[in-house]
Amino acid sequence: MTPYWLTANDFDSFWWVKIYTIFFCCSGWGTAVRFTAVGGRRWARLSIPVLLGANILEAVAVDAMSGGWAHGMVAVAGLILVGTIPMGPGAIKIDPPERHTDFRLSLTRGWVVAYTAWNWAFVYLNYPTYVGYHTAVLAAALILGLADPERWLQARTCTLDLNLLAMATVNAELVAWMDTSHWHDDRATVVVAGVAFAATAAGTVRRFRRTIDRKSPVGRRLHPNRIAPRKNDP
Repeated sequence: MTPYWLTANDFDSFWWVKIYTIFFCCSGWGTAVRFTAVGGRRWARLSIPVLLGANILEAVAVDAMSGGWAHGMVAVAGLILVGTIPMGPGAIKIDPPERHTDFRLSLTRGWVVAYTAWNWAFVYLNYPTYVGYHTAVLAAALILGLADPERWLQARTCTLDLNLLAMATVNAELVAWMDTSHWHDDRATVVVAGVAFAATAAGTVRRFRRTIDRKSPVGRRLHPNRIAPRKNDP
């Protein structure tokens, strides 16, 4: 499809990089990790959250180069998300084939909500034409993520992969049908960015407090009425 995409579209460099990195991560490497013996290797499973972080950093770079308070807050929010992606060996697992070989990353609902707010803010600030369309794409994964946050990443990669495939193939038709550039208001950008930043910051504080509460002697002294964690409680 590449020859057709090159002649049919006039995307900027970010979209071309995003299209092919997502195709590699989702259709290529992600499929291999889920459905082949590659997934039995620890380094291969650990590469998945690394690629998630790299995907976020692509967007962070766009905001960092754009300048302004709104873009700066969204860029910092993206960095917070990258810094709070679970990376430990126990955070990643693949279900056995009889359970549909689902890929699971131990994310929290708070992280999923913060990511959704950050990504929506990024699109609103940088590509308002696609805000309405991408709202539906983000919501599809968010609905599943609120019910089962461990499977959010799998849903997000599938929906984003299909989203970019549709954009590259019938972009003109999608824009004609769902152009939401009129949603953009320069006065609202700082508010949108602030919400995204607040969501990521709140999730980080909550995670930090929970870590203290569950694992440290300080947390147990601060919250003596909490049930102490079991010996093997992660």
